[in-house]
Amino acid sequence: MGVPLSPRRASVRVASALSFVLLAAGTTGASAAGSSSLASPGSVPVVSGAGLGIDPNSPAAVRSAWWDLAAAAYAPSMGFTGNVTTCTPGTTSAAFRASELRAINAFRKLVGVAPTLENTNWSTQAQAAAVAMAAAHRLSHTIDVSWPCYSVDAKLGASSSNLALGLDGPGAMVAYVADPGSNNGEAGHRRWLLCPSLDSVGLGDAPGVNATKVFQDFISPGPTRDGFVAWPNPGLVPLAVATPAGLLDRFSLQVGLDESVANTTVSVTSSQEATLGAVGVLDLVRDDSYYCSPGLVWRTSRVPQVGETWTMTVDNIVKPSTGGTRTVTWSSTFSGEVPDSTPFPDVPRDAAFATDIGWLRWMAITTGYADGTFRPANSQARDAMAAFMYRSSGSPAYTPPAVSPFTDVPTNHPFYKEISWLAQNQVSTGYADGTYRPADPIARDAMAAFLYRLAGRPAYTPPATSPFVDVSPAQAFYKEICWLAAMGVSSGWALPDGTRAYQPYSFITRDAMAAFLHRHHAKVVG
Repeated sequence: MGVPLSPRRASVRVASALSFVLLAAGTTGASAAGSSSLASPGSVPVVSGAGLGIDPNSPAAVRSAWWDLAAAAYAPSMGFTGNVTTCTPGTTSAAFRASELRAINAFRKLVGVAPTLENTNWSTQAQAAAVAMAAAHRLSHTIDVSWPCYSVDAKLGASSSNLALGLDGPGAMVAYVADPGSNNGEAGHRRWLLCPSLDSVGLGDAPGVNATKVFQDFISPGPTRDGFVAWPNPGLVPLAVATPAGLLDRFSLQVGLDESVANTTVSVTSSQEATLGAVGVLDLVRDDSYYCSPGLVWRTSRVPQVGETWTMTVDNIVKPSTGGTRTVTWSSTFSGEVPDSTPFPDVPRDAAFATDIGWLRWMAITTGYADGTFRPANSQARDAMAAFMYRSSGSPAYTPPAVSPFTDVPTNHPFYKEISWLAQNQVSTGYADGTYRPADPIARDAMAAFLYRLAGRPAYTPPATSPFVDVSPAQAFYKEICWLAAMGVSSGWALPDGTRAYQPYSFITRDAMAAFLHRHHAKVVG
């Protein structure tokens, strides 16, 4: 699929079927396959910060973050509005950039640092850089007027971004953290994305190209959960997700700016050394100068196996100003779990709407119930449906009114804002008696009406003959149901005689709701 580059160059291969190039932020310049000299990027101390990320001792919390990464395949379409031929940077969709940010922050949760946000000014620069790289079919941090699609924004974006050729979107973020390859010993892409002080990023993409602006002059240290940043993460590591993505090709540790790793030693011990053998440390790179803060990167002499716990120990981390030293230790347990298409235990991989439910989770439209379940067969209530539609629309800025538009929805209702937004945008006007009936389940005919209005009530003339045997032209939501069918959002059920039924008065279940929203987003919103 592609190539990444951090402000420092690297030619890499992730898994056997994926070839791409990376250039890490902080490099002075390189072609996709060439070498480069590096300028030292800004660095920052690492300081302790309790409560950051997730609890590494909670398998459920760690598993949820890993499942977020596994669900990256459900990211929305890029929505690229630019043109590489005409050097028009354009933009990508807000949902696409949100999916990239979600992947970055899933990694940051795992290692115990604060989430980062999008800086839209930086995204403008990163977008111009991505188009310039796409036009040149190569990567560099030092582009000039001789480059196709050169601009000041492209120059600024290229000089301070992780760059990928052959990759875009969340997949590029996973590749940056994997950071494999013989020419990428410092793991600069990873260290930038996991940098504790990386409070914002710029996101730019063209098809098959990504630029993620990360380089900045940090003026204050970023807090960490553990007092260091380690990869692989402390706690559970599902091999079925980590290994195919190349995320265990290199291990790494990032420490504080006021510390030195120049004379450190690294050891790795396994809980099953007696049967599987010792774990050796290979190709150790000690780097005090680049990529956010001093760090160590190494490979291991063998790959972890299911059920093993590896304990990583780094000795003799020195604080030159005082002469003091410290030792860092963390453990990772390698699991044989194979993620379902969703992070929900009650949605098996082969469930009819598993992919749609996975998309719903990846887009943060739902996190399920407090017990971790999704409850796919339950009927979908009208209040939660308002929340789902609001979130699927990007959670737009909105201040609900002081007085409720519905007599049965108090202002302290958990979904008051979302229900009021639905009313404000004429997606639902409620019932004739002034109620919304938030706890009632939604029938399939009303669901069609909701989605049609959510799309902005597009011009549409329904056919004279219904596509469904159980929906007549005289029915209240005939137009909306036909529109749903015409857009490919719902095809109903096939009957033995070759006709199709819609079952308009049946209550919609939560799994079917996920399918409706996913198809609506893909086929209508784009």
